[in-house]
Amino acid sequence: MTERNGGNGNSPIIESKYLFPALRKDAVLDWLNHVCIPDPEHPEDTVFTIYFDTPELLLYREKKAGAFYRSKPRLRWYGKHETRAKSGSVQAFFEIKERIGSQRKKRRIPVEISGSTLGSRPLQSAEVQDVTLKVLELSEHRNLPWIPVLLSSYTRHRFLDLASWSRVSVDVDICCEEINEMFFSGIAPAEINTGVLEVKGKNAEFPSSLFPISEAFESSSFSKYAGCLERCMVGIIEASV
Repeated sequence: MTERNGGNGNSPIIESKYLFPALRKDAVLDWLNHVCIPDPEHPEDTVFTIYFDTPELLLYREKKAGAFYRSKPRLRWYGKHETRAKSGSVQAFFEIKERIGSQRKKRRIPVEISGSTLGSRPLQSAEVQDVTLKVLELSEHRNLPWIPVLLSSYTRHRFLDLASWSRVSVDVDICCEEINEMFFSGIAPAEINTGVLEVKGKNAEFPSSLFPISEAFESSSFSKYAGCLERCMVGIIEASV
């Protein structure tokens, strides 16, 4: 059931997102723990993600324009904040997330990154930059000059909804921890005061089990990458788009 370690599955699934105020976090999680089953393998993780884009932010602009086809290259790893500073290597995953309308595909491959790199300005690290060569293995049709733009973190809670057999996750404490100051002006860390409920399955309709607290949610195409970028670059993005 869990997709923490992902895979290279190319079968499309439907993904729906719903936003809720951060102050409703405890109520949302309490209800989900009451009506759903927590993921038996990885019920909770801290998720770190380095998002890649072109120097002119092509992927961000495609997202804002609502392009029917969009892709998102990123480097992701899991653990606590202390993981970033530990010695030795950290198991990470480089992936391409492609969205075609409401369907999405995600292809990822495992990579090893040193803990010292992740703990000290990873966006300007040659080791992280070299990871972009993996794009050639995952997305030959978009061989663009990727650069690491920002590093985000959030806490993810995973559940299985028994009524619909959909995977349900709740992301809270979303934060843009760093922005690549070699290319962009911005202020980090910067927190996003919202939570995100994601439903993934064959139809990904809003689970009937959550109807009693449905007033807390708003359907959205929210992107953590776009949200973090805008939060760090308030007043800069608006002037350039």
